[in-house]
Amino acid sequence: PLYNALVLVRPYMNTPVLLTDLDDQMAVFSRTERRRLLFELYDDSDDDPEIDVQSASARGDDALAVSMRHVHLPKLDQYGFVDWDRERGIVRRGPDFDRIEPLLDALTPGRESLSTGQA
Repeated sequence: PLYNALVLVRPYMNTPVLLTDLDDQMAVFSRTERRRLLFELYDDSDDDPEIDVQSASARGDDALAVSMRHVHLPKLDQYGFVDWDRERGIVRRGPDFDRIEPLLDALTPGRESLSTGQA
């Protein structure tokens, strides 16, 4: 359930991150860019879906590409929700993706407004 505490390990710092309540879990969803990426991985029916974020970024604006590379992807990778191959520009479900799936399930009915950032 959503209210259980999650203990995650920051791969680069090797320190635990404790997400103790729904507010902390929702912080991961606080930005449209992260929500879109997580929903895209969630929706993919492949056993090991991949998203090529380099080619996706090349089609968009530079500010988005920079924020994805320096803010959003590192944060999601840090929490273990995605596995980001920086060299190849590929994102996959991370080792702790299953921990965020209940929240994705719960948010799915209203996801159109969440994905666009509209109320």
